[in-house]
Amino acid sequence: MNKVQRWTILSAWYSLFTVMSSLSSKSAPVLATNRRVPVEGVSFSITCTLDAAITSAARFSKDTSIQGACFSSGSCGTSVSGYNVSLDSTSRILTLDIASPDSTRDRGTWRCTVGTTVSNNITLSEFAAVLDWSSATFSPQLTSLPSSVTPQNNVSVTVTTPCAAPAAVITWRYQQGVSGVPPSSTSSSQGSCPSGQVQTTNTLSLPGNTTSLYNRQVSLTVTVEHDSFDPPTYTKSATSNIIQFPVPVTSVTLTNISSDHETIGLTTGQSLTLICVTSASFPTSTVTWMNLPSGTTPTVSTETTSGVLVKTTSSVTFTVSKTDQERSIHCQAENINGQTSPQSNRATLEVWCK
Repeated sequence: MNKVQRWTILSAWYSLFTVMSSLSSKSAPVLATNRRVPVEGVSFSITCTLDAAITSAARFSKDTSIQGACFSSGSCGTSVSGYNVSLDSTSRILTLDIASPDSTRDRGTWRCTVGTTVSNNITLSEFAAVLDWSSATFSPQLTSLPSSVTPQNNVSVTVTTPCAAPAAVITWRYQQGVSGVPPSSTSSSQGSCPSGQVQTTNTLSLPGNTTSLYNRQVSLTVTVEHDSFDPPTYTKSATSNIIQFPVPVTSVTLTNISSDHETIGLTTGQSLTLICVTSASFPTSTVTWMNLPSGTTPTVSTETTSGVLVKTTSSVTFTVSKTDQERSIHCQAENINGQTSPQSNRATLEVWCK
């Protein structure tokens, strides 16, 4: 075999390899929809993205029946009432628009065929009924929830979505930097809804003694997910006003002294006033004096520092006697049952005789 013959054979093999590689690298058309499921009364589109320009015809089919096509000439058509087929030659996207989806007509397995190349399948089996977001009810309105909640109370709100198919999915989340999902319960019932549709009710009950929310001003957001809402998120949401949750008292200070077991010296018959001040808290803290002389009655005053946060000041005044020698006095504060009560430093009385 001479050089010319060998070159001819090699060229032929190279040409065949190039053709085969070109054929193997050709991608199949890709079928997609503009919504995850068709919705009654809402336009729905099926698209077929082509790998190359049409050389003969590109067809939409459902099960074994052709539903519409476009040809290399640029003409498109369909025999199905309510369908429209078009082709964007620049993007090479073939589109079948369904003006008003109908489960009887449109249900089935769809594909796109270009010559002998077939796309992926998309099966339309579920059809959604429109959920009217404007008809969702909140009891009470989210913007009417209490601005603060004590440990003895709770926040409660019920959301009811109108009849729809499938059932709506309702979830809650905290705002203002708090993670987690509050406890809630959901129920769905057909009630007076049309056949196949359901009404969904969700009740959130959030106790004021939810420890994870202490020291927080939070709002609550309810999110409703449904196939009939606008893609791509398929959700609608509403947010409450800001709610102040309990703020435990963290300290109480006996202002007469600066260290624990500090001595206060007085002579018998001298009047002594002791003052204890709490940190800002909600609900308002109570101050209890420890080891006061019998018959001593505290005087209490409060100061609002921010919103519903309050500092409590408690003072006692009594006349010192010999029996108060080495008496150790301090105070403690409490505003939430079950929480540790902070205590002040202790003052020790040193009583001198006249």
